[in-house]
Amino acid sequence: MPASAARPCIVVVGAGTMGAVHARLVAATDGVTLAGLCDPRPACEPLADELGVPFATELEDLLRQAAPDAAIIATPNDTHADAVEVCARRHVHCLVEKPIADTRDAAARVVVAARQAGIHVLTGHHRRHSPRIAAARRVIDAGRLGTPTSFAALWLVTKPDDYFGYRWRTVRPGGGPVLINLIHELDLMRYLYGEIAEVFAFANSGIRGWQVEDTVAITVRFASGSVGTICASDTAAAPWSYELNAAENALYQPADGDCYYLAGTTGSLALPSLRLWSFPEDAPRGWDRALREEEVPCEEGDPLVRQLAHFVQVISDTALPLCSAQDGARTLGAALAVLESAERRQPVALSADR
Repeated sequence: MPASAARPCIVVVGAGTMGAVHARLVAATDGVTLAGLCDPRPACEPLADELGVPFATELEDLLRQAAPDAAIIATPNDTHADAVEVCARRHVHCLVEKPIADTRDAAARVVVAARQAGIHVLTGHHRRHSPRIAAARRVIDAGRLGTPTSFAALWLVTKPDDYFGYRWRTVRPGGGPVLINLIHELDLMRYLYGEIAEVFAFANSGIRGWQVEDTVAITVRFASGSVGTICASDTAAAPWSYELNAAENALYQPADGDCYYLAGTTGSLALPSLRLWSFPEDAPRGWDRALREEEVPCEEGDPLVRQLAHFVQVISDTALPLCSAQDGARTLGAALAVLESAERRQPVALSADR
């Protein structure tokens, strides 16, 4: 985007659940212009009419008509790479909903297309933009946990039956909670604790009977030597998931509680409550000693609003992507390794480029 351009023009590609959220958010945000909406389904045109922007069923047509600075891609996972390549040919920066793609090869295509065209790609792992996650990162960076030892995450919810009206959510390669939901947990593990070196997973699909998993247990070994676990099910009558507990998304019924537990040699932290436990300084330590509890201060803010503001900075060349295409590819690699491990029932190691 030229430095003189005050209002970047953004198109939204895909008018499903998240595409509609992004489109309405861009339209309601000062300092940016929603320049158009694209979806192969003509039935989605009323959303464009509601927002007063052009509509096209083909991305090339919309880019030609709107000449945007950037695009938010919120289409099914297996179409992300194609959409980025189309945008790259017209030097249009991209925010790509997570996961960045559905396969390692497709993720690599995104990375190559961005590099060759000289465009920025921001992967839409929006939880990185949560004020609570930012506060947790500050706690870790300040050494309040000492040496991190472990990370335990719960994602136990019930998806409503109508969620599965989209068939792609029930089949490989793009469906299932590992790629759709738990990729958030894996990304935050990487963001807070560093690169993942190895995973071991067990999965079950016996409750719903879909091709994809409905319940999974994941063990993670970080390159640092720390370990982590994720226990997850989308058939559980339970209130433990970041979406429910953080109350940052109006689509989910809020529920009190924590779902992430980060532990280290000098302290531990629960999220999203940001309760921090530690022994008093210079005091004896042990399980027979009382821990001191405090709440880490945190501002409020909608992660999607903050992500859009960051995206504007990225396309204006005033910030680097908080989650780049390469970052998104590494998180996807971890999620695919989880599926591979569950299928083989063996640990799977991740290389530096996986």
